[in-house]
Amino acid sequence: MSRKIIAIIAVFALALCIVGCGESKSKASSASAASMASQKAKSFDGSAFADTGEGEMILKTAGGTSEGGNVPQIAAKKSTSMMQIELDYNGGDGSVCTVYIDGIENQKLNASQRSQNSLTLKGDALSEGMHIVEMVSMDGDTPKIYKKAQYEIVL
Repeated sequence: MSRKIIAIIAVFALALCIVGCGESKSKASSASAASMASQKAKSFDGSAFADTGEGEMILKTAGGTSEGGNVPQIAAKKSTSMMQIELDYNGGDGSVCTVYIDGIENQKLNASQRSQNSLTLKGDALSEGMHIVEMVSMDGDTPKIYKKAQYEIVL
């Protein structure tokens, strides 16, 4: 065999090895991403908690507010990738709270005397149906502040 043929075969074999290694890393990355997504699936369950702490949390949308236990409806398209609604908190003490949508952490904010915040909805938080927004400040295992409201996505 000539040196050219041997060189071509060697280059071809090397190329196959590189492609194979790249594919393994891609599969490993996909598996890692899926694992992280399942861990993030639900980081908080407030089903055992009742309204606690001073102040009032209200969601404001184009479809109304959550004031008085109302559930505002939000019209969205299946192609909507992100949307914002307003989250107001009145009468708070300035505690740092974590906001969860359907048990998944969305953001941290201060529950101050009068605060207006934007709440970004994306991914599952934009899927059709009812969604729970919980605002929580924990003191150990006990909630210092626990507020809950709902909104509904209509496609």
